[in-house]
Amino acid sequence: MEVTQFTTPKPEDICKRNSFTRYSKSHIETVMHSWQNSNSTETYLGEWHTHPEKDAYPSSFDLNEWRKNLPRDRTKVLIIIGQNNNWYGVWDEGVIKSLNPIFAS
Repeated sequence: MEVTQFTTPKPEDICKRNSFTRYSKSHIETVMHSWQNSNSTETYLGEWHTHPEKDAYPSSFDLNEWRKNLPRDRTKVLIIIGQNNNWYGVWDEGVIKSLNPIFAS
């Protein structure tokens, strides 16, 4: 797997310090366009966003949105970027699992 692109907020989306609400259909259109132009080799991998805290962790809003919007039959990558530390996870058949980093010894 290679991550080559990501979408950014669109003019119709609502971006605030403590929340982001995606209203634009252009996120889906962008992903579909990439998928079609890549002969079906590029696809939607998951969700990412930032948190204004030093240590990122999913909020109750994040958890509810993922449960409401992500497909239960597919695994998706979840990333939250914090000021000092990021949070990484996966959505796997409706279950959110935190990922732990592997450090070189």
